[in-house]
Amino acid sequence: MKLCFISSSILPTPPKNEDGERSYGGTEFLCYEFAKQFYNRGHDITLICAKDSYTIEDYGKYDKMNVIETIEPFRKFTVDCEEQMYAMYKDTLEENNYDCILDFGHGKIHARTNTLTNTLNMVWHNCTENVMMPDHNNVALSSWQASEVKENYGIDCIPLGMGLNELEYKPVKDISDRFLFVARIDPRKGLHYAAKVCAELGVELDIIGGMPADDHPIFQHYLNDTLSFIKEHSNLHYLGEVSQEEKIKRMQEAKATILPYMPDAHSLVLIESMLCGTPVIALNEGAFVELNIHGITGFNMNRPEQMRNAIKAIGMIDRTTVRNYAMDKYSYKTIIPRYEKICQMISGGFRW
Repeated sequence: MKLCFISSSILPTPPKNEDGERSYGGTEFLCYEFAKQFYNRGHDITLICAKDSYTIEDYGKYDKMNVIETIEPFRKFTVDCEEQMYAMYKDTLEENNYDCILDFGHGKIHARTNTLTNTLNMVWHNCTENVMMPDHNNVALSSWQASEVKENYGIDCIPLGMGLNELEYKPVKDISDRFLFVARIDPRKGLHYAAKVCAELGVELDIIGGMPADDHPIFQHYLNDTLSFIKEHSNLHYLGEVSQEEKIKRMQEAKATILPYMPDAHSLVLIESMLCGTPVIALNEGAFVELNIHGITGFNMNRPEQMRNAIKAIGMIDRTTVRNYAMDKYSYKTIIPRYEKICQMISGGFRW
């Protein structure tokens, strides 16, 4: 098939910080990885992204992939930046007869301004945060998200899920007694719950993540309070943003990954952890209920206070079972053919 992948205008694709080093950015990372996976399966790929994208290491392997760079990365989402980016690639969509357009961006302008296009629209985050919603061909990351979109917008979504390259995440034999938290320091990510409980229990907690995405005083106040609490306890270790390799290594060796996030549509960190064979401790809300199987791949808490019991009981979870479950549900071997099939259906005229 002749396919076009549209990435976000926020970061380069794959995500890099202003120093050119690989950074966090799930949307851009997934768009990049999916484009490569489809390319490897013999499809004709065009990748539309912000400037400073792509990596020189990939030019040899993917030299026939058509990469179109548009605007400078905005580093945050605005409607204006999505419109500027769309103005630069609109003609490309009109001039090329793509079988399917996979829109990983946040604006979804092409699908919102044209009737029943041949796009596959990725819906990110909670639907209350994503007002840029086309009225057709939307794909949800989880069944929970699909039901939320239907309830709030009256729009149907097909829950195709999300996955990662299983070859990057492998179990290791030497497991530490340390727990791991991965997310930016943001009250919605619940680091204060994990830090407080681990401090009380005296267990080691490694914390990986950047600063809040919002500079509002509320977030800055939370940041200062949380970092002060961490400094007061020698068993809490804030590592900041680390490389992908370092993150995976710590995830492989962790006793469990703690994710006390507010209800969310999905979690790449959860999938990364499970593919490493590392159990997950999460809240029993949102998509975590269907992603993390209580008592099998980890524990889901009805309240953050239940984290104590989950931490104490985590040794009951079999890490091989966690890995096997993740391979069956969230590996590219499972996910990519699922998306490939829906692209073929869209190419044949299927709409929803």
